[in-house]
Amino acid sequence: MIKVAKKITQLCIIATASSLMACGDVETKTDLTVIDPQQPVTDWQLVWSDEFDGTEIQTNNWTHEVNCTGGGNNEKQCYTENAENSFVSDGTLKLVALPAVDENPVQPYTSARIISKNKADFKYGRFEVKAKMPFGQGSFPAFWMMPTDEVYGGWPHSGEIDIVETVNLKVVNEEGIAENNIHGTLHYGESWPDNARSGKSYSLPDAVNPADDFHVYAIEWQEGEIRWYVDNYLYATQRKSELKTKADGEVLGLNHRGWFAEYYDAVTGDLTTYWDNAPYDQQFFMILNNAVGGDWAENTNNMNVDPTAFENGQTFEIDYIRVYECIQNTDTGKGCETVRGGYDQEATEDYPEGALVLGAAPNPPVAAIPVAPGAIFDVFSDTDTDFVAGHYAASGEIAIEELDLGGDHGIVKQFTFNTDEGLGYFQLAPGDVEDFRGYATLEFDIFVVNDNGADGFVIKMDCVHPCSSGDYAIDKPAQGVWTSYSILLADLVATPGSTLELSNVNTPLAFFPTWGNQKDFVAQIDNVRIVAAGESGSGTKVVTMLYDDAVTGDIVFNSYNPDGFVAATEMAEGDRGNVIEVVKTGATGNWYLESSAAPFDISLYPAGSELVFDMFVVSADAGVELYIKLDSGWPNVSDVIVDSSMLGEWQEVRINLQTLLADGNAFETGFADATNIVNPFVMEPTGIMTVKFDNIRYETPGSSEVDIALYDDAVTGNITFNSYNPDGFVVANEIAEVDRGNVIEVVKTGGTGNWYLDSSAAPFDISGYGVFSELVFDMYVVSADAGVELYIKLDSGWPNVSDVVVDSSALGEWQEVRINLQTLLADGNAFENGFADATNIINPFVMEPTGIMTVKFDNIRYVNK
Repeated sequence: MIKVAKKITQLCIIATASSLMACGDVETKTDLTVIDPQQPVTDWQLVWSDEFDGTEIQTNNWTHEVNCTGGGNNEKQCYTENAENSFVSDGTLKLVALPAVDENPVQPYTSARIISKNKADFKYGRFEVKAKMPFGQGSFPAFWMMPTDEVYGGWPHSGEIDIVETVNLKVVNEEGIAENNIHGTLHYGESWPDNARSGKSYSLPDAVNPADDFHVYAIEWQEGEIRWYVDNYLYATQRKSELKTKADGEVLGLNHRGWFAEYYDAVTGDLTTYWDNAPYDQQFFMILNNAVGGDWAENTNNMNVDPTAFENGQTFEIDYIRVYECIQNTDTGKGCETVRGGYDQEATEDYPEGALVLGAAPNPPVAAIPVAPGAIFDVFSDTDTDFVAGHYAASGEIAIEELDLGGDHGIVKQFTFNTDEGLGYFQLAPGDVEDFRGYATLEFDIFVVNDNGADGFVIKMDCVHPCSSGDYAIDKPAQGVWTSYSILLADLVATPGSTLELSNVNTPLAFFPTWGNQKDFVAQIDNVRIVAAGESGSGTKVVTMLYDDAVTGDIVFNSYNPDGFVAATEMAEGDRGNVIEVVKTGATGNWYLESSAAPFDISLYPAGSELVFDMFVVSADAGVELYIKLDSGWPNVSDVIVDSSMLGEWQEVRINLQTLLADGNAFETGFADATNIVNPFVMEPTGIMTVKFDNIRYETPGSSEVDIALYDDAVTGNITFNSYNPDGFVVANEIAEVDRGNVIEVVKTGGTGNWYLDSSAAPFDISGYGVFSELVFDMYVVSADAGVELYIKLDSGWPNVSDVVVDSSALGEWQEVRINLQTLLADGNAFENGFADATNIINPFVMEPTGIMTVKFDNIRYVNK
């Protein structure tokens, strides 16, 4: 039974390595003549049942839940223990959903939910229900299980097992197909809204509907595995995650992505991720309920709740529930498996009978491997490597040629798309992988021979399907010129839905124009390589194109135009394609690109990033100035004046983003919020002006080094000042210092206490930072008693601390201190056993002198490289 908002969507994954395009959580068609279902083996022993043969619901088996809370899904029923909502007759249990009869009901419907908690609780076994389902838009019955004792924490930390659910049965779609899917699902993982689920839907053969007759729905649950059945046909298998390790125990990634658990470690008290049997290794109880509506049912099929479907009631009818124990091994539940061919294989187009469902476990933290700065791993250039150019096409093909262009590029690979559903790639032989931990960027050059109207461009990196970064959209390369890309591996790992394991890469580059519009796209690829941090000769990386012939993403044109002085027109211009012409005929108003539907977060863009655009000033009245702005909602605006004196020719304008962000609103107090740029490009002339714009974009420098500021004149993000100060020896003040802005001065007058930056509201995860990443800060030691040492620490909550002693002997001058983060993390707590947890840095900078010292700090930051 789903416990939070759930909306059915269809997600398509385009796989490489000759695997096929597949869609998750979609209808499964099965030819039962291909595989003969087996009956449960004889070693299943019946240990509990309710046959519902009497005249009453057995109170020694079941307890009614009575509430109107909506089941955690905004459902539309009150659960009662009234006889009209739940009763036993003619050998079956009926749970009936009815319209409420009260004049002002809390919910528009009444129904029933019964649970076996503390009356019938089980760990492992076979759980069967023979039932006939209700139907209609808004119908949502379920037979499911919840943990008796939430030993791993509240939902979903301790797990949930949905044996069978249906929604909106018999509702007919636009194609005339009646809803007949059943669903089997697990819920687990992190707290809502980051909770995880995985499961499978199944459509009964020959369009049979679960609401027309009784069917037997079951799970077989054993240690590390749960299997789902309907009428003894196994349609889904889920398993615990399996870590991939070296012989010495070093974790490299996942062999199988299954379920996982997150709960507080009993020894350390830290919230920890586990890839093992938890949470499905405890006792669970059974639940039967007949819900009406809710977030899932009401957002699926015909939407909302159809009152006519419930005017005479909808009945969830149960013939029996039976629980079996595997007597082969009662401790693990193993040895009685009812399996068939394909139960432990994923479904593909070539093998649709596969039942294995991938879970939602995150990648485990993997140690980085040191790589020389600037080192290049060659995937494809003029010389042969172990990587081979190939393609996948769902229809048609992609022709691949090797061409010798001479000059700077020499040998290239040319890909001609004779398909609308394909991708090209560079891939190792089956079974071979490379470890790219310690590297920083994926780089390649591309020359588009024929764009042919492609909508966009996507790349991905795979680590043996289905392990993948998933689709990563980049700015579409222009036709007729070589374009160089440098893409941070950390960005590919962090892409939503990514399962990329850098230790296990077999396809470092797959690429394609947007799926569905590829025909006759022709491109040449060169210099594919994986590059370590440092000077690599890489070109500029285009982070985000805002406008080039058309706006991108969710961006739209808009203006502030109270007096009607501003008119903006998109017009074609020669070799440029479309450009934007803005005509302003008076003093008020501006024009802008609006991204309020999906605001930009540019807070982590590295130093040197720029807002770049082409500009053509057609005309301007004397003295008129042109403001360019970043806007987070008035008055949270940053703006600069650009030189608009050159008339009648195109010019490229580059504005440093950090400089622009730091230059506040010229007309009212305010600064743009780098985490929430709702209008990423605003132009405002102070008077009459006509100007054209093209190629509006954000760019980062080619270096793969990224600064994450902790303190520079002020703290960033959710960071605050704090101290451990039991004896009152520590005082910290923010003071102004010429040419530096604000700095932090810490005065310690005794032996105990420290001062720190506190990010407990939003802890840092630095586990994916490169091997050469550093904690960097400026330090000025004003005074110190003889023999006093200065510890700098990373803190995940005492005693989970890593610390080093830094040289504080230089007095009276500013000095830059750089500490390698991996070195610091590996250096444990000097005062008690413990190490900082790289995934949960709650205090990202701690300073602790061992005695009397006065010291100033500035420009505290992490440098990821």
